[in-house]
Amino acid sequence: MQKLKTPPKDAKNQLFEDLIVEMLAYAGHKVNFKSIQDWKKETPWYQYYTIKKGRMEKFKEEIFLPRVQKAFKINKDSAEKEWGWFNLMYGLKEI
Repeated sequence: MQKLKTPPKDAKNQLFEDLIVEMLAYAGHKVNFKSIQDWKKETPWYQYYTIKKGRMEKFKEEIFLPRVQKAFKINKDSAEKEWGWFNLMYGLKEI
């Protein structure tokens, strides 16, 4: 089993913040990370914003996996595990 080569916490946080904003842009939403941090509505932002079916899988393959593999210096299987956590925590509702 390959051990994650975790970048410094600030770098990892920045990467995931950037990926969240990219995911929202990929879904057609013009949102910055500050607006997500300041979210005040009853519905969580990741349920409020939606993505069309199939687009989330394309985002994963085209953007998420390559960026995480490069940043963490890991193979695709390990990047897929990171995707599982990312999607669980921040994945958009598919419609």
